[in-house]
Amino acid sequence: MPTLLHKPRRSSKGASLVMTAGIVGVLIIVGGACCYLTMNIGGHREGTHATTSGTLNVGKKSVLLKVDGSPEESAIYASVSEGNRFSLRSINRVWGHALLTMMNAQSMRATSHDLPSSNKNEQDAFNAANSISEKLSKALNDQANLEGYFAETGSQNSLVMLNADKTLAPLHSWKTACMNRGGESNIRLNTSQIPPEVELTDLGSEPTVKMPDGGDYLRGYYPLALGTPEKKLYANFVPFEYKQQPHLISQGDMEANTLSSKPITECSFPVPNAFKCSAQAADQMKRAHVWNSAAIANTMSRVDLEIPNGFVRIKLEQDYWQWYPNYMPPAFPFKFQVDVPKKTANPEGSVWPDVIWLLTHPGLPPAFFVVPEANYGHQYYDDKDKRTLYRAIYAFGDHTQGTYAEFNKLLFNRVNQIKPGTSWDDIMNLLKEEDISGGGDTFIIGRDLDGALMVANTDPAASEVSKLTSYINLSAGADGKSFEQVKHIIKSKNNITANTVLHLIWEMTPFGPIPLVKTVKGGTIWRHRLTCTPGTGVNGALLDVKQRDTAYAFWGAINITKPIPDGGLPVTAGPCGCS
Repeated sequence: MPTLLHKPRRSSKGASLVMTAGIVGVLIIVGGACCYLTMNIGGHREGTHATTSGTLNVGKKSVLLKVDGSPEESAIYASVSEGNRFSLRSINRVWGHALLTMMNAQSMRATSHDLPSSNKNEQDAFNAANSISEKLSKALNDQANLEGYFAETGSQNSLVMLNADKTLAPLHSWKTACMNRGGESNIRLNTSQIPPEVELTDLGSEPTVKMPDGGDYLRGYYPLALGTPEKKLYANFVPFEYKQQPHLISQGDMEANTLSSKPITECSFPVPNAFKCSAQAADQMKRAHVWNSAAIANTMSRVDLEIPNGFVRIKLEQDYWQWYPNYMPPAFPFKFQVDVPKKTANPEGSVWPDVIWLLTHPGLPPAFFVVPEANYGHQYYDDKDKRTLYRAIYAFGDHTQGTYAEFNKLLFNRVNQIKPGTSWDDIMNLLKEEDISGGGDTFIIGRDLDGALMVANTDPAASEVSKLTSYINLSAGADGKSFEQVKHIIKSKNNITANTVLHLIWEMTPFGPIPLVKTVKGGTIWRHRLTCTPGTGVNGALLDVKQRDTAYAFWGAINITKPIPDGGLPVTAGPCGCS
């Protein structure tokens, strides 16, 4: 019987093993793909986080990037610099100083108090500020200057899910932008800082923004126009959002505000306030991944428009006494003038018998002499018998009269450019507290080492100059054209300024000339003069003031019906040759 051959049957166990292996293989492939995908997604997130972290740090740390000022730039803007260096933290203070300088120059032109030198200084101040802006703008647009800030956080973040051996590297395609155009800068303006004959609207239709603190802040990336109609000069402020920290911004908004997309034609070198950073890293398959992020900077500080090194100089010049013996027939049309130091002036009630005047009456022997005795200097004394700067500036202590209107406006304006928010009463109190009895005849109103307003006597013995901020240059002078504020005060006979004069004269009688002694009381006309020289402040000198009193003393009756000319009374040489 033939043998039957049977085909071997497969083992169910073997089939299961094959199937299991196949499934495992598929699962490994799927798992590997999922793992790769997960690692890439995680790695991309790591890269995004690292890039945004680095970019935000650039926004924060960009305010630390400084450029050096030249000697010419530092000579003007050292008081608003950071050790003669400039950054985003100080650039608006530079333009604030420049803006006040240019407004002062415009005011001086409007009031005919300008000179070629003051107009040149205005241009120099603008050029120096523009040069600082140019250097800072170039520095912030140089990616190499910012990469270190990016690396502080961006390159320190792990990319282990992307490639454990790789770190984030910056691409050379960073951009800058000028964001928040027309928005508020961090410079607060006080209207008392605007000089005479200049209006806020001269800067533009709406040059400031009112903020929640009540302050008016100058706009940034806004054409604040000064200069002349023929040559406009535009200040170049940078906007910094009110009470905002540096933060990330939309890349679309950033791109829309680059200078290539949207130029600022009025400013030669706008300083950017926003930054777009790009970085890349390769995964394990050596495929490059690129990330972009953008951030805006903020100094997080609010400061006043000011010239911290500004000062007002007040010089008390030698006073004059002038005697006119016009009571005698015939009247002698001449004066005798004596310089009177304020430091030896006498209080009310004392006598000043320092002049002996020997004359020869025409046709008579030399037997006529006069000893004038006068109360002098009491105009400088207050009700506490203290000689004060206030009484020296304002004759007999009255600053309210219209004669001083132009000077008062300048004084109030310039002091507020030095120390914003100073009230008129604050200024008057400073002058009333300054005693002029000691040495020195020149006084400086400026800021002390702590930034407070003070009056300093420049006499070395007073040891007050060292208390002024070191940025004040006392050798600088105001660069404008001088003008005078003159006030005449008539004091009639028998009041506190009367002169008691002893006369030994030849009295003409029927029996011939007889020497007699007579006492006659006269009156005094005070000519109080302030010579004011406004300054642009380019060198810190905002106002120079010189004060001098001239007392015209008349012996005998006095009857003045005509205004006294500003130049004083006419003087003709007398028989003694005096003039």
